[in-house]
Amino acid sequence: MKRFWYVLGSCVLVSLATLGSLSGCGGLECAEGTVQRGGECLVEGDFQECAQGEIFKDGECVDPQGLCEGGTVYDSDQGVCMTPYEEIVCGPNTYEEEGQCVAVEPKECGGGEGTVLDVNTNRCVATDVNCGENTEFTEVDGVHVCLSTEEVCDDGTEFAEEVGLCFPDFDCQPGDVVIDGYCVPQVMELLDDADYVATGNTNPHYGGTPVSMNVGDVGESAIFGGVIGEPEDFNGDGQLDQVVDVFEFEAQQGDWFEIAVRSAGLPSPAFVVSAVGYEDTGNGLTPDVVGSDRMSAVGTGQDKVRQIVIPADGAYQIAVLPEALLMHSEFLLGDEDWSYVGTVERLATPQADVHDFSEENLEGTIGRLDQNYYAVEDFEAGNQVRFVWEKEPKNADAVATVWTWPEEIINEYDEDNFVVDVPASGTFFIIIDWRSRKGDVGLDFELSAEELVVVHGGDEVMESFSTEEGDVVEISQSNYGGEPMMVTVTDDDTGAEIVSDLVGDGDWLQYYPLDAGDYTVSFANEGEDSIIDLETAINVLSPFEATVFSADAEDVVEISQDNPGDLSVDVFITDEQGDVVAEALLPAGEDFSFEVEESGDHRIWYFRSGEPADEQEVDDIEFTVD
Repeated sequence: MKRFWYVLGSCVLVSLATLGSLSGCGGLECAEGTVQRGGECLVEGDFQECAQGEIFKDGECVDPQGLCEGGTVYDSDQGVCMTPYEEIVCGPNTYEEEGQCVAVEPKECGGGEGTVLDVNTNRCVATDVNCGENTEFTEVDGVHVCLSTEEVCDDGTEFAEEVGLCFPDFDCQPGDVVIDGYCVPQVMELLDDADYVATGNTNPHYGGTPVSMNVGDVGESAIFGGVIGEPEDFNGDGQLDQVVDVFEFEAQQGDWFEIAVRSAGLPSPAFVVSAVGYEDTGNGLTPDVVGSDRMSAVGTGQDKVRQIVIPADGAYQIAVLPEALLMHSEFLLGDEDWSYVGTVERLATPQADVHDFSEENLEGTIGRLDQNYYAVEDFEAGNQVRFVWEKEPKNADAVATVWTWPEEIINEYDEDNFVVDVPASGTFFIIIDWRSRKGDVGLDFELSAEELVVVHGGDEVMESFSTEEGDVVEISQSNYGGEPMMVTVTDDDTGAEIVSDLVGDGDWLQYYPLDAGDYTVSFANEGEDSIIDLETAINVLSPFEATVFSADAEDVVEISQDNPGDLSVDVFITDEQGDVVAEALLPAGEDFSFEVEESGDHRIWYFRSGEPADEQEVDDIEFTVD
């Protein structure tokens, strides 16, 4: 149905000039001899009946819709033009009737027994008559339901009224789980699911048999547990022995594992991983350190977790014991309530972080091995690299294991500095590990690396230098083994050998003066064994001229020098041809003498041996010639 607004008003004025008119809002009065038709006074006999839907207007029958303007339509009931109105949209449970929304008839709800009419939805909903024992009638999100009451909650849980559910009560600690309505630590749930449990004597030191475990594939775990009970006499010698539970598993070189032992009553548990078990130190507890032993950290709480990397194929043992015994092995400890649970998880080999030692030292903190696993690629294959612990962790026994991953372990190192042979691939891997550790502080480290020069038997190392006229050259070599090397200087222009001599470790070969030119030095290893960590030095010096003196043949000349710094200087004397006729290392305040071979002028030259040209510091030196 559509509704209309009136646009012509409720009172219409009509005028007939020839007949006169009476007007008013109460209605139209026609003069004698006229009648009212369609709101007008017409002379009787001047109008006719029109067809249905038409009206008589201005003496003719017309379609009234043509008379309406501005989007209005003609309402034949009221005889006026009206504006159309929008359709009425009625809400839920109502319907439109003659332009109005009226409610539908209410439903009947079972005579009112157990249900009630919801006037908002015109539906029958349940009442509390339908709720059973330990439930109550309530509304949740606009819906009437029967929810549980707190009477249905077991001990150890409490009723949450807003949702009608039972949750563990406030006695549950973080990490607890609810088992059979009770709060228990999660570790107890793990212990209940243990795959392997130590019972009796499992310590091979006392003749026991370790519990054999199968860890599984990458991502899988073995769960183990037991009790560190009161000390017992396991070997029948009349003395009580410490209970140490030992578990054993097989592993391959390069395997990664994460081992965790958690307390289920055992105060501060600890564990030691070893390939060989224990040596006898009176109670069978101290690990036999063979390079594979790894201990859990001490002083870090009730949960002990660490990662290990297997250095060689074989069987490995996990020994579980009270933490106090790692620090004070003379005590015997244990109790029937000292339970524990542990896991061994096989890990995938992580992605190594590439570290460039040529850019910066390696710095980090002792902890997880997968966060201290580095690939080194910036050294030449066949050479050696010296690593130095610039900063060692204060509270950890740090060890670096070096691998040609994943093929084999090169070695493990705990010295202040160590040397590693760069493999043929040019890439090796370093894991910063630890054998033992205390607490969580004082664990920072810094490791530097320097590539060493290695000269194998029969090989040589070549270097070059250039000189100006009259320069002096000094050449030195040193190496890790203190081995001598043959040092040879060759003129690049002529190919002539200038000097060749066997130079000992730390010694200097001097030659002066030289012509201007380019020269090559050969450091040759004439032995069979490799010379490691060769360091060479070449000093090209322009000597200082001290003075000129004249002397006759067979004269004996005595020369001395004095300087404020009491420095020894290298001195050489040349004749008129520029040939060296004498040379010596001359301390301050002392003298040396030589016999003149040919008469003529002679020159005294000096310099400081072993110092590069830019570090020569010889000031105010005075020479005396007698």
